Amino acid sequence: MRKFRDNLKKGMSLVEITIVLVVLLVIFGAVFLFFSRGSEEFDFARRQNELITIGRMAIEEITDIVIYAGFMPSPHWGNDEWHPVANTGVYKLAFYADYEGDGILSDEDHRVIEVLDERFVVSDSGSYSHAFGSNIKTMNFTYLDDTAAIMLQPINDADRDLVRHIRIDVVLYDEYKGTEYTTLVTTTISPRNLGINHNIDPAFAPPDPLKGTVVFNVTGVGDDPLPDVDEKKMLELMVDWGLSVTILTDDSMLTYDYIGEEIDLIVLRHRPFGEVYPHPNFNYVPDTLHIPIITLNAEDATLIFGMGSDPDESSSPWMDPIWSHPVNRDLTTGLEPFEVYESAATQSVIKTPAYPTSGDTILTLAGAAGDFYSGVIARDEKTDKRRVHFSAWQASVYSAPNGERMFYNVLKWNVGDPETALGDAIIDEGFEDPNEYIWTDPGIGAEFYSYLQTPEISITTIPPGFDEARLLFDHCYVTDGKNAGAYLEICTDTNTFPLVWTQIPDDELITDKYDDSSNAAYPGGNGIEIWTGQSDGYNLGPPTPSIDYTAEEVDLTNYLDKTVMFRWVFGLKSKSATKPDWYVMDNPRVVHINTTTLDTETIDPWNLDPANLSIQPRFWEHDTLPNPGGVSFKDGFCYHNCHFVDDVYPLEWDCAWTTWGARHYDGGWSHDGVNDSWEIGETAADVFCPEIDPYP
Repeated sequence: MRKFRDNLKKGMSLVEITIVLVVLLVIFGAVFLFFSRGSEEFDFARRQNELITIGRMAIEEITDIVIYAGFMPSPHWGNDEWHPVANTGVYKLAFYADYEGDGILSDEDHRVIEVLDERFVVSDSGSYSHAFGSNIKTMNFTYLDDTAAIMLQPINDADRDLVRHIRIDVVLYDEYKGTEYTTLVTTTISPRNLGINHNIDPAFAPPDPLKGTVVFNVTGVGDDPLPDVDEKKMLELMVDWGLSVTILTDDSMLTYDYIGEEIDLIVLRHRPFGEVYPHPNFNYVPDTLHIPIITLNAEDATLIFGMGSDPDESSSPWMDPIWSHPVNRDLTTGLEPFEVYESAATQSVIKTPAYPTSGDTILTLAGAAGDFYSGVIARDEKTDKRRVHFSAWQASVYSAPNGERMFYNVLKWNVGDPETALGDAIIDEGFEDPNEYIWTDPGIGAEFYSYLQTPEISITTIPPGFDEARLLFDHCYVTDGKNAGAYLEICTDTNTFPLVWTQIPDDELITDKYDDSSNAAYPGGNGIEIWTGQSDGYNLGPPTPSIDYTAEEVDLTNYLDKTVMFRWVFGLKSKSATKPDWYVMDNPRVVHINTTTLDTETIDPWNLDPANLSIQPRFWEHDTLPNPGGVSFKDGFCYHNCHFVDDVYPLEWDCAWTTWGARHYDGGWSHDGVNDSWEIGETAADVFCPEIDPYP
């Protein structure tokens, strides 16, 4: 026991103490190394994250700038003039962009991107300078072509137009406690406007693909087609636009199975003057081939399809779209005249167009100013038996883009289901019997307020032999109260927008004054002088009921030497559809008149022929015409037979205006005269009705 207690009193030897200290030093060294290394790793990660964040934010801003390289929203320059990439240096990029879209490259449209004082700097050729980012050590640009191949430096002026992609490598750095940290941020930018072909107007190219199968009649010998240069160009265009085309000579056309091959369109070639398509199977009267046909030959249009007389070859390159119609869409000149050819060529024109069936019309004029020649004319427009004459046959010299666009439009309009000037149908109603419209109760008639508007016309000074200028038109109307009626307005400043319209006062109406003033229920408000009630031509008898136009004349003395527009406004309050409210306006024209001899000189440019069905602007709204005294204003089925208002419509056509029927619909009817709802009639002269039901 004593020995054990003695052992407990002994201390550690020097050796033991030394061993313990060494062990503790090793442990403390390991702990210190762990913490110091962890601190270094933390500082490294923090600095790297900061640099990556700085780099990403800077790269995003650079991308937003470079993506606009070559921006040109309007076709002001072609490929030979537009060279948007101005500098392709390794350390500097410069480019142009037409930011304002005005076709003027100003100092503000130039961009230079480089690194100065460790920051990105974007400047223009003026006073603009924008610095952003930080810690930028180097920035290198690499340029790639459309195959993503790297373009070797130096890049010359011509090769700069081949740049499609721009890679940016940015090295960022920072220093902390004597240690330099770096990181690399890389991105590739593909400016969307580099590589666009600016020799093609964006309004025209690329056109929507066409679908359909076309037979194209071409020059040839026997069954061997030998298309000439213009036919080859048309063939090339039709194929490029997506059509399936079969080319046939005159001999092959005679025996081809158009129905069995499910042909959508036939295009007849142009021929030397005096020649006509040789086969009788396309003669219009006996023709049962219900496939649209386009002829490029005026003789075909006149002698086969009866679309006029006096075919001729015009050396004028001009065409003049006179309707807002599918064949005149997307032209760079709008509805203004344009040159369909880029060099001397001829058009096969009809000098005296005719309109043999209801709804026929001329869509585009051809020839020199003042010529009323056919450029595009159609008959049976709304049927699958449509026949169209197109005058511009020399495709090899079509102007870009309007010449080719015109040919494209004519094809598109005729391939597949016919379009209408009113646009695509929202709902295509199907009927078991396509020749019959099943009656539908439209219920309560909605409030209606709209107008027909003329194009501009200059009321010229009265020449010798005449003493007044007048607006003449015919109208007929019935309304059931002062909450419905029509009135006439004039605009005397056609250059100010919005247009200011003033009502033609009662004292300027010569033959048919306004009937009364509107009440508070009228859509235009209370106190407007309107034609309301029954027009003088609406006569229920006795002794004999009749419906006829009332001729109206307006004194234009106060508007001489002014350019004006007229519009007829018709409105009615929402009411039961059994209430009769309707208004028809027809045959508007502006004349100089000799008030003694009643001789007139037409001065308007509208060429409205009262005997021509295709150009009559009209309104119609609500209900059936009555049948007083046993005299039929309907034929037993067709209410509102237009014949009883205007005998230019043959009685047997059964023409009427209806909400759901096509213009001049001439099929069967089964309306029972209850709640028939009638609305604004389509005008075949779109210049009088540029929109659908426009609000005054």
